[in-house]
Amino acid sequence: MEAPLFTNSVYTENRVTLLHQISMIFSRRCLNIDSMTVSACSIEGVHKFTITCRSTRPMMEHVVKQLEKRIDVIKAFLLTDDEILFQEVALYKVPTENVVNTDIEEIDLHGGEHPRRHRLAVGPRLVVPQPLEGVAHRVAEV
Repeated sequence: MEAPLFTNSVYTENRVTLLHQISMIFSRRCLNIDSMTVSACSIEGVHKFTITCRSTRPMMEHVVKQLEKRIDVIKAFLLTDDEILFQEVALYKVPTENVVNTDIEEIDLHGGEHPRRHRLAVGPRLVVPQPLEGVAHRVAEV
């Protein structure tokens, strides 16, 4: 049986050697990093490392404790796929001449239990709605 996939979210200060320090914590335990993404946060000077790895929960909890011991690490979190919220977004350009006889407000773009109506931009030649997952067929009908 394959080990479960864990996602580590690590919020850090922007320091030069931090990437090496974080990767060494994983390599010392013979853990293979499946993916790593680093990006700046909305808070100035704070960066987010998103690291996915397959292992056991006790081992990954130990890794999180080791990550939090680093001086430049602000906070580290351990998540499984069940604990992460995924949202897919798609953008479609709809030519205006196709919707001349359709009231744009009636294009029902809903996801789940809460109906939502989205309209990002309306121009003289096109409308750009933002439908949520599972409603691409509704836009295609228009």
